[in-house]
Parts: sequence; structure tokens; C-alpha cells
Amino acid sequence: MKTVALVTYWFPPDVGACPNRMGDLVEELPQHGLKPAVLVRAAWSGDREAHGGHPMARGLGPVAVARWLRSCRPDVAIVTVPPWHEVWPAWLACRMMRVPTVLDVRDPWSLVEERLRAGQRGIRMKAKLYAAAERVMCSGSAAVVVNSQGLLRYLSVLDGRPKPQVWFVPNAHRLDAVVPRSSALRQALGLEGRYVILYAGAMGAAQGMELVFASISPHIGRLRAMNVAFVFLGGRERASRELALMAQQHGLEGVAFFHAAVPRETAMAAMADADAGLIALSEGFDYAMPSKLFDALGFGKPVLAHVPPTSTAAWFVDEHGVGVHFYGPERLLPAVCGVMERGAEMGEAGRRLVAEEYNRSATVGRLAAHLHGLLNHTCPESAPMGGGTA
Repeated sequence: MKTVALVTYWFPPDVGACPNRMGDLVEELPQHGLKPAVLVRAAWSGDREAHGGHPMARGLGPVAVARWLRSCRPDVAIVTVPPWHEVWPAWLACRMMRVPTVLDVRDPWSLVEERLRAGQRGIRMKAKLYAAAERVMCSGSAAVVVNSQGLLRYLSVLDGRPKPQVWFVPNAHRLDAVVPRSSALRQALGLEGRYVILYAGAMGAAQGMELVFASISPHIGRLRAMNVAFVFLGGRERASRELALMAQQHGLEGVAFFHAAVPRETAMAAMADADAGLIALSEGFDYAMPSKLFDALGFGKPVLAHVPPTSTAAWFVDEHGVGVHFYGPERLLPAVCGVMERGAEMGEAGRRLVAEEYNRSATVGRLAAHLHGLLNHTCPESAPMGGGTA
């Protein structure tokens, strides 16, 4: 069995799309004839024994990586970025040890840094340095993995040489993660009988939660009359309290409810019990396809998407008829009414889509086929799943 080294800063029990994806690879790659070995940051505090007894080590410095590579002798390595500055020494060590290296790009960090910190002193130079690192690491890798059509377009204009293979392997939902319907969260927040729109996940700059609150604020009276409740589940205790205070400043009492992060299984139970899923992206993150989108669809829930109209997520929602997108207060009420009126139809379309194309088994199998092709010097078909482009 061939060995795949997974080099990542994030790994379960960390919360988010990247650790979820890495955890799924550890579980499912052996079913495709590939043995995972994991290298994670030195400060990772998880339980090694909780991941099937596969080889696992801490430390992303070049010396630690080189020592680990000599020990596990992988046939291929997958290095996940960002954070670029944390993992580039590991990427370099893999290259120097002549291990075929695949770069799993989660975000175009030069673009993110420039847009998040526009106006800050020195940010343009920093963004240029990140862009240079992206070009070097992408062009120096055997292949690059992206999870959205937006990232596919971003890398298509990369001016690095030589051009790498680019594999499209989207985020997806774990069909075997379906849990019994539970009303524990509704009961805890006193929301029995309400139409619950659930956001479950990270709530940082990429999500633009203040813009979401500003969109809800002008319609408080109408939303209360419609018996709608927005539930925001995620973030640490302090971050959750800060968001609750921000929502209070927008006058969202009785419509917006907050709960700190819970284990993934509990979050999935909450999604199974919700009426609709909410995703949110701020401008500058047009390329992203949040994993929580597929979790909502996997449970047959329509998606309310607060995303820029030109984003990949907006295209996806329209193309597949699985929800309604909006951006700003003018379109919020029509969007909410849309998911309430056509939620069953949208949810069923989403459930079918996940079962057929966007489930974890299918996407891990797709990645495994690419890895076998790389190791066997063949190249499997890499056309985007789902057809079309955004």
C-alpha cells in the first residue's frame, strides 16, 4: 500500500473545513489503497490515538519534517495551505527529499491579505511576497488541488513556470454523518415552533457577520411576525459573546441567537433540526465554497446565502436551485420568503446533488484516483464535478 504524507497546520479536533477534510482523508484513503501519515503543527493538542493508529507526528520545521520523511518514507505528500508562512518549510523539505508533492490550496492568501488589510502600512509589499510564495510553491509542486471553481480560475492565470496539474476536488458532505433529529438546541434557546435559519461554523473576517447583521436589522419587525430566528453556532466563548454584543447593537434581540462552538456531531444534529442553512461571505472571498453549504444540502435544507452576487457560491445556488442568495438589506426579505416558500423543493434538490456528486466518499475517491495517476505516471480526467463553470 502506498503511503501519503498529509502535512497540515489544521487537523481535528480543530474546527473548520480544512481539519474536517484532513480527518476525512485519514479515514477514507485506506479504502482506496493509500496509507495516510500525518504531520501537524507542534502546538496541536489533539489525541493521536483517535485517528486510526496511523503514523502521526508534530512539528512543521524543515529539520523535523526531514526527519519524519526519512521515518515514514512516503510515496507522495499533500501539503495544505494557508498558512503559507507556517508550511512552506515543510513543502521545501518535501521537495528537497524528492517526495512528489501536491499542494492543497484553500485560499489565495495574497489576495486575502490585500483585501482584508487594505490601507494598512506595508500591506501591498506583504501581499506581493505572499503572491511570490504562491507562484513558487504552485509551480514547484507536482499538482495543485483546489476546492472551488473560483480558485480554479485564480490559479489558471498563475504566471509560475512550469504550469502544474490542477485538480478540482470540492468540499463535500459526509453522508454517514447523518444523525438522528434532535431538538436540543431549539430547546436550549427557546425556539420551539420558530423557523430556524442556522449558521454553523467560523465567524471571522471572511464571513462578514457585521454585514449580515446590518442586512437583518431593518426587517426586525417583519421577521418577528414571520416567526423567523437566525441562530449563529460557532466561535469560541469570547468571540460568540462579542458577536452577540454586535447583534445587540444592531437591535437584533429576539431574532438572532448565539451559541459557542460545539463538537462537529452536535453541530450536525443542530443542522438536521434546522429549517434552512445560512452561509456568509464578504467581498474579496468570491472564490470560496464553504463546506457548511454542502452540510446543509446533505440534510435536505435550503440555503440562504449572504454572498456577493458575482461569487462562485451565488452561481452554485442559482445553477442547482438549492437556495436563494442576497447581499445587503434590500434583498433579505425576498430571500427569506423564497427559502420558506420553496424550501422543500430546494432541500430535495440539494440532497440529490450531494448524494450524486458532492459527498465525501466521491470526492476522496476522486483525489485518490489523481494520486494513483500521479504515482503511476498517468493523468485521470480532471474536469470539474457538477458540470459548467462559475
